[in-house]
Amino acid sequence: MRARMLASLTAVLVGVTTAVSACAPSQQSLGERTPGSTPVASPETARPVPPSAPIPTPVPTLGATQPAPPPSVPTPTPVPTLGAETRWKEPEAARAVVVEVPAPSSGQDLYLVKPDGSPPILLAHFQENVDAAQASPDGKYLALKTSPHYGVGNEDLLLLSMEDRRVTPIDRDTNIYSFAWAPTGDAIAYSAIPEARRLQIMLYTLGETAPRVLFEWKGIGGWRVVGWDSAGKKVFLAHHIGGGLLGDEVVLLDVATGEMERIYEDPEKRTAWVLPAPDGKVVFITRIADIHSPEQELLLLDVTSGALTSLAKPGDPASPLASMPLWSPDSRRLAYTVTERAPKGTATPWRVVILDVFSNRLSVVTEVAAPGILVRPLGWASHHVLVVNNLGGEALEQVVYSIRDDGTNALRITWGRFLATVP
Repeated sequence: MRARMLASLTAVLVGVTTAVSACAPSQQSLGERTPGSTPVASPETARPVPPSAPIPTPVPTLGATQPAPPPSVPTPTPVPTLGAETRWKEPEAARAVVVEVPAPSSGQDLYLVKPDGSPPILLAHFQENVDAAQASPDGKYLALKTSPHYGVGNEDLLLLSMEDRRVTPIDRDTNIYSFAWAPTGDAIAYSAIPEARRLQIMLYTLGETAPRVLFEWKGIGGWRVVGWDSAGKKVFLAHHIGGGLLGDEVVLLDVATGEMERIYEDPEKRTAWVLPAPDGKVVFITRIADIHSPEQELLLLDVTSGALTSLAKPGDPASPLASMPLWSPDSRRLAYTVTERAPKGTATPWRVVILDVFSNRLSVVTEVAAPGILVRPLGWASHHVLVVNNLGGEALEQVVYSIRDDGTNALRITWGRFLATVP
């Protein structure tokens, strides 16, 4: 009898041992593979998760797609970044796109997305907010305006080399209002208010150790640097009155002599946009009729003759501007968004248009009806390719597209906040 009981007990123990061995995790470590196998967590990393415990869903990150971890390994959800699916291929585009995305840990990552279908390139990481960016005409540098992440402290103007990714400070702990590259690509003019001082127009030349003051303003209102002449010798400055919403004057500042020449004056102080063309020969100017209406008068100023030509008046199809107009690289056309009031509860129609300032011809690129989201041009990727946001009517202004000026070949470029195009 005793022998039979021992035999039965031995059989039970053998069965339990076999069952436990079948359920034991493999010794293969996470990420290792043999042909036909699936990565499995090692006993050291595996941690059982109670059936009721939620498992965060991983979000695609920039770079090569990796295999999902075993269900038994808790994985924190990273902040969304571009993803390996970012492959923009537009043969008509001549410029790449720089976007900002939240870094998986903290801060912001800047990526370069080229139109040849290649993977995105990580340019830099910043803990600060990147508020604005502008590429040099030769594409060698990216000028960046940054501000503290938590809103405490002043702003910095930085220079990012596109070749070695080195960041060089231009001006720190100040208040940057505007900046613009010289067409020669070797200097940046900017307006700033240092701590406890008056507004200054500054000039930074590549290779110099520090910027120099072109002039200091002691009057009412302030000045914005809005562009350069074609020779890179004079800077366009637009004066804005108290509050900074509207302006009344445009001047040319000679960077060598400091002499200023007034080329435009608005006694009624209704000037909104002042946008010199890339070649510096003409300036696009808008004047508002009503602060509460998008309807504006559109004007073209000839810098040489001083002649002011009316392109559109309030009520014309080109008049209701809903976004900042953007010059094409050939200094002939402007891309912007027009809109109209939609009945309450209906989607707002956003119409991306292009205005030829010499023929005064207005053409519609595309129209998107989206509730509360402004679909607008962000830049030009070539003479015939626009970079725009939210063509799919996305709920957040964080998706960048390209579209040709005839409305064809709309392509999703990437997720992220657009900063600049780069030659």
